[in-house]
Amino acid sequence: MKKLHYKIALLSSAFGLVVLAVGVFVLYYYISRNDRDNVEYSLNSVTKEISMIIDNKLELMDNQAVTFISNQDMIRCLKNLTYSDDRNEGYEASVQNSLMEIRRYVDSSFVSGNYYRFCAFTRSGNLFSGNEDRVLNPEVIAGRIEKLDWLDEVEEAAGRRVILPLHKDSWSQKEGRDVFSVARVIRDPGKGIGYVEVQETAEYLSRICSNSQYDILVLDQYGAPVFGNGGLGDENLSGEKLTYCRELIRDGKTNDSGKYGLTGVKTSNETGWSVAAIQNPELAGQSFRTVRNVLVGVAAAFMIGMVCLAYYMASHMTKPLRELRTAMENMSMETMADTDRIVNEKEDEIVSLNHSFRIMKNKLNESVEREVESRSRQLQSHFNALQAQINPHFIHNMLNVVMELALEERPDDVVEVCQRISDMMRYSTASENQPVTIGDEITHTSNYLALMKERFGDKITYEISADENIRDIQIPRLIVQPIVENSFYHGFAKERRTLHVEILAASREDGGWEISIQDDGIGFGENVLAGLKQKIEDYQNGVMGKEDDVRGGIGSLGLLNTFARLELFYNQQIRFTLENRAEGGARVVFSNICQEAGR
Repeated sequence: MKKLHYKIALLSSAFGLVVLAVGVFVLYYYISRNDRDNVEYSLNSVTKEISMIIDNKLELMDNQAVTFISNQDMIRCLKNLTYSDDRNEGYEASVQNSLMEIRRYVDSSFVSGNYYRFCAFTRSGNLFSGNEDRVLNPEVIAGRIEKLDWLDEVEEAAGRRVILPLHKDSWSQKEGRDVFSVARVIRDPGKGIGYVEVQETAEYLSRICSNSQYDILVLDQYGAPVFGNGGLGDENLSGEKLTYCRELIRDGKTNDSGKYGLTGVKTSNETGWSVAAIQNPELAGQSFRTVRNVLVGVAAAFMIGMVCLAYYMASHMTKPLRELRTAMENMSMETMADTDRIVNEKEDEIVSLNHSFRIMKNKLNESVEREVESRSRQLQSHFNALQAQINPHFIHNMLNVVMELALEERPDDVVEVCQRISDMMRYSTASENQPVTIGDEITHTSNYLALMKERFGDKITYEISADENIRDIQIPRLIVQPIVENSFYHGFAKERRTLHVEILAASREDGGWEISIQDDGIGFGENVLAGLKQKIEDYQNGVMGKEDDVRGGIGSLGLLNTFARLELFYNQQIRFTLENRAEGGARVVFSNICQEAGR
């Protein structure tokens, strides 16, 4: 018994280990996936926020440039500097006034206070800069203007905004700082009269990209690096990570989990600038190690608890069996003499179970016998009630036929149809609980087919053949005609075409008999045929419930109802076959199994 104890404990522990492994895997997957989703969301949020700040900054810089070139006083002053003739009287005074007016505008805090530099200049060497660190020598200014490689691009833009990527400030007296800027040409209708440039330093990007959790890289519209921090610092701005980020931008990806870890990319639709954020590998590894250590600790504690619980449960479960084994070893013939006595469960569980089983079996047998008897009485009562039913639609249709015959002045046909209807009603509503013969069923079915022929005319043809030596064999009432009626309802009613019905009642060489009903209609649907066969099998096995009752009127009597009546009448000695014909249509065949030709 100890071996069983240990086996149960071992099996429980093994099961617990499997459950633990599955649980740890699912938990790890869930935590990892959730952590990944959170990181992706954070990366997307960071890139979106930085990209939006850069877009807003460039938009504000461009708005300042637009404000300047839209100021009519500034346009007037620039035109005066460009077009004034030095031979005219008052030239010097006019030029000086224009220069002073432009400088006052550029030096105002409204213009120069929000950016690194706001400047306007002309190709003739006039420079107006709001930053004190600016070139003053006109010749130096003219030389630097000639060296600007972006003037042609600005000219081609014809007044539209041009975003200049990271470059050196051209207007500083000392070595210029790295700046990015927005530039526009100042146009007098048909001709440029000057340029405006609004600058911001690369240090501005450092301030907005100060998030130390991720490595940030900013690229301009041409894919050139503008700013990088962390692992993407200045010394790595031309490294593999830069190439990797360019590939992501080129492929239009917003997230990736490549060799550098999780990466988020946001490209501005307004400026074309892109922001890439890469998760720090050390932080990612730290998060993974934390999750792993927590899961290992939880799994170890769970496993220890599972082993202890399994041992306790195994001991508790096998205790009654150990006691039962002791009772069985002490059992003698004297204790087995009275098999029907009530045994104390604590003394001997097996004898108590056997005794309870015998009682249960006897009660179950009695219940089954009562149920079978009750169902047989109910089924027989239902069959008797069915014999008193007749389809009202059939009567309605036949009365219409009689009316049409009367209107056509065919009295003989009216008499014949009425006689057949009367015979059918007498046969169907007979109250005697007595079987009929095959000959009676064939005659009744022949009346039905003749009436249907009168109703549908040439659309209906039929053949009936019955061996004389089996006409007196007894069968239940209303067996053949309901099957034929089903041919009209299911094989003919759905397709208004001709229908041919064949009925063959023949004797077999072994002394038995067989009745076959077939038509050339649409046949059984595959699901319908499978369902009928399954219900017949369930009925034979006695597993049908109340929802599978074989009820139905004559018009919908059903094949299962017919089978059940034959089974009851012939005490299960009946064959019942449903099939579709190869040439089209359905076939129903039933025959007796016994060697005698009757009952």
